[in-house]
Amino acid sequence: LSLAMIAGVANSDITSGSVSTTYENPFVGKTVASFNWGSDDKLYWMEGDSSWAQEMKVHQYNGSTLSTIYTSAAYAGTWVLSNGDNIYFDNGSEYALYKYDTLVGGSATQAHQQTNAWGYTIHNGGLFISGSDANWNAKLYYVTLDQNGNATGPLMDLGFMGGPSGPMTFDSNGNLYYATGYSSGKIYKYSAAEVASAIAGTPLVNPVGHEFIDFNSFGYQGATGMEFDSNGHLVVTLTDFYLPSILVTFYTDVNGNYLSLAEVTATSNVGMTSVRNHQGNIYFSDNDGIYQVIPGVNTDADRYPNTIDADDDNDGVADGQDAFPLNPQESLDTDMDGIGNNSDGDDDGDGAADAVDADPLNAANAQEIMLPLNGIYKGSVIGDTTSGM
Repeated sequence: LSLAMIAGVANSDITSGSVSTTYENPFVGKTVASFNWGSDDKLYWMEGDSSWAQEMKVHQYNGSTLSTIYTSAAYAGTWVLSNGDNIYFDNGSEYALYKYDTLVGGSATQAHQQTNAWGYTIHNGGLFISGSDANWNAKLYYVTLDQNGNATGPLMDLGFMGGPSGPMTFDSNGNLYYATGYSSGKIYKYSAAEVASAIAGTPLVNPVGHEFIDFNSFGYQGATGMEFDSNGHLVVTLTDFYLPSILVTFYTDVNGNYLSLAEVTATSNVGMTSVRNHQGNIYFSDNDGIYQVIPGVNTDADRYPNTIDADDDNDGVADGQDAFPLNPQESLDTDMDGIGNNSDGDDDGDGAADAVDADPLNAANAQEIMLPLNGIYKGSVIGDTTSGM
């Protein structure tokens, strides 16, 4: 096993991005299908077979010891979820979701089973499922979870979605975000009120009218993982199965509106899978490991890194017009001597100190201010004679 926190690119499959390797897959020919942390703060990850053999396992890692909590002659699923003291994971061959009690231990038990189910997320005591009906129309479903974490009650059809099943997530206000798994390259947004209404019996409608982000410009038509970072920006893994994949941050304003600003924060030669926000940090996985994203420089500590911030030091002067874009105390350097005007005693470099310069920002005019005998200017004694140039 290799557990390392190494700044920069740490795995040969990661070709760009500032990341550190949190966990490196120790099994040759196997893949990291998904991962998450439990309430016990242990790492749980799902193993799949890179050659599509029917062999899936779920492992528990406590920082030093790797244990296997589930094994099945099945295709690995794509989700590891954490809710309360339970860890959930899906068996791809059974279209079934299993749960493992991190406090009790023992064997995992089936919590839900549904034909053509693919994506899962848990929100406010309910299980949301992206899948399809018998005619392969993309649909969103919902079922409540009982106090033991098992699906209970009727399966509810929440309506047609805008494309093939993909990842889902909720923001802090309860709004639902749904990304297509392939073919259309879209992310849709439904308000918390619309979701509540759908659960009450009024299905979600008009996916086109709910398009939030079109990510086709990145060259991908499908997403595999999606999560919000601590600043409320949407982080998504884009991949087309076997092709190289990318991690993209889509930036939003304080009201959650997409700013049409996005940034590729990591690239891998192999398929990326899940995205997680754990203790305020963003983690993602590809076939061979789990990585933490190292945040970019953010000089003014606002919601945006310097790479996309138009005013890095938040002094009110745009970076393009700021002689000192990383110093909130300075923005001008009239004589271009490397010293900001607020610190420079001679802003225009004409030899006349600003305190006595009649035109302190014009090097062509070095005329000094005529002062009375023994005049005092800014606490400095000028002299006992008047002078002029």
